[in-house]
Amino acid sequence: KGSNYFVGVQYETEWKSYADVLAETRVTEKVKWIDMRGNHDAFDVPHLAHRENYFRKYSVEKGEGGRVFRYDHRTAFGWYAFIVLDAAPDPGLKRPFNFFGVLDREMTSDLVKSSRESAKANMTFILAHYTTSTIRMVDSASVRSVLRCREANASRLYAKALLSEIPLLPCVVIC
Repeated sequence: KGSNYFVGVQYETEWKSYADVLAETRVTEKVKWIDMRGNHDAFDVPHLAHRENYFRKYSVEKGEGGRVFRYDHRTAFGWYAFIVLDAAPDPGLKRPFNFFGVLDREMTSDLVKSSRESAKANMTFILAHYTTSTIRMVDSASVRSVLRCREANASRLYAKALLSEIPLLPCVVIC
């Protein structure tokens, strides 16, 4: 925060520390580490490919999976799909407007497609930084249909702020 509470700032040193901790602990060799971009990661970032997009530079995922991507975890007892939704605005906004996410038509289409592709999974977890009440959705009917329970596969949206409340598989860490 800036001194006037309306300026959002990212500090590259913090991102370097984050990357160093991941490297030193070698945690990504032990578990699947899923980075998820949120409002602080998008502070004043002009566009996703910008040099000050430290998430792209220092995170594990680096945004390479796209704004919506899926990780499939397969075990002897089933298949679990994790769909990660990056609703952080592009371009990144400054305070106080950075508390809201955006889900455009392309992202909605990708979310629906990923959800359909994981329909036979034991469970599909949809992970996002923002809650649905703080995401501006161009096509909210499609998003609601994804979030409703389906025949054999219940999908749920877990907001990053609430992730400490759910018992995750021990091999998946969401940060």
